[in-house]
Amino acid sequence: MGIDKFYRRGAFPALSVGGIEFFGGVYPIAGKTYFVSLTGNNSNGLNWKNAFTTLAAAFAASNAYIAKSGNERFRNRIYVGGMSDAWDGFAEDITTLPAQTDVIGCGNGYSGLISIKGTHSIAVATKNTRIFNFTFLTNTASTPCFRVCDDSHGIEFHNCIFDGSLKATPTIGLQIGSIANFKVINCKFVGNPLCVTGIQMDGPVSTKGDIIGNHINAKTAGIIICHPSTTCYQMLIKDNVICKNDPVAEDQMAYGIKLMDTNNQWYIQIIHNWISAADAIYFASGYSTNRAQWMCVDNHVVEGEIGAIEDVGS
Repeated sequence: MGIDKFYRRGAFPALSVGGIEFFGGVYPIAGKTYFVSLTGNNSNGLNWKNAFTTLAAAFAASNAYIAKSGNERFRNRIYVGGMSDAWDGFAEDITTLPAQTDVIGCGNGYSGLISIKGTHSIAVATKNTRIFNFTFLTNTASTPCFRVCDDSHGIEFHNCIFDGSLKATPTIGLQIGSIANFKVINCKFVGNPLCVTGIQMDGPVSTKGDIIGNHINAKTAGIIICHPSTTCYQMLIKDNVICKNDPVAEDQMAYGIKLMDTNNQWYIQIIHNWISAADAIYFASGYSTNRAQWMCVDNHVVEGEIGAIEDVGS
């Protein structure tokens, strides 16, 4: 069933009428479905023939639908058509996101993902966007592959790639502001050159988020949390591989997970990660208690110097 498991209410095939899906002609899925393809005619976006040719057009249509009275309880879908090669894709700056919408890449290149090349910086907060199966590349030097502003609560990235390869000085793979209930699941952070940092949470309040099952390659730091920070709690960092797999350098990254709080307000579970770094789990300051360190459980580390309290596995 794939992505349909989020929407199906019955066991019958779906029928799309005017962009609204029905099961057996009876039970509608809440919300509307839009399509994006470079081979569409850019009319109403309600099927592949009439698909929008830009993501911006589909995002605007989805936001307009959700904004209508009575639609605020619905959730939309946007399917983005694939290319024949992984490096073919959309040359488009992503500056807004669709609220309460799943954006789903339908790629057919060797990576199976849709590439989007541009300057991707979300400046206006948007709630509850889930993004599946995309490669994000920045075409502007010294910028993140993707940046999300404060208060964009509930944003999720699944099976995405953040690639620093297009420019000589990529900074951050994924930069996230002060948000809650975010997810980064089964993503890859790659590039030649690599980004300096894989994931950076800027705070000041980053809460109830999950960073799980990712493959994070970076030049200096895999994950930086709250930089700077006032408080950060009930986050889970689990089952990630964090290592400087760099085709042009042989040294370790400096920090695997770098925790920058200096206010003794860390409450993050760091569990079962595989980390190779000079300091695998770094704490910026001392603590009156060791609660933060106690929540570092069963992490397997290879480090070039002695770090903070870590449970070193084999």
